[in-house]
Amino acid sequence: MTSSPLTRSRPQQTYWATRHSDPPLRRTVSTSWRRFTRYATRWLSFLGRLQPPTIPPSPYAEQLNKFADYLRLERGLSPRTIEIRCHSLREFLARLAKAGLRLDTLAGGI
Repeated sequence: MTSSPLTRSRPQQTYWATRHSDPPLRRTVSTSWRRFTRYATRWLSFLGRLQPPTIPPSPYAEQLNKFADYLRLERGLSPRTIEIRCHSLREFLARLAKAGLRLDTLAGGI
C-alpha cells in the first residue's frame, strides 16, 4: 500500500497548524511620536502654516563668506570641498563660542 500525497504532508500540516507566529513588531511611544511629528511638520510646511525657525546670524558670518570666496576664487576648490571646510570651521567657531572664547583673543599670544 502506497501512501497518498495527503498522508505524506500530514507532519507539515500539523507544523503549520500548531506553529506560533512571531509577535508583531511593537512601536514604542517615542517612535510613534517622532513619526507623527515628522508627518505633521511636513504637512504644516506644505500648507504654509509652519515657518522655519530663524537662525541667528553667526558672529563670524562675514569672515566665513570671505574664507569661502578665497577657497573658490584663489584656491579653485570644488563647491563640495568648500562646503566641508566651511562646515568644519563653523563647528570650530561654535565650540569656541561655547567655551566663552573669541577668535581675536586666541592669536593674541603669538
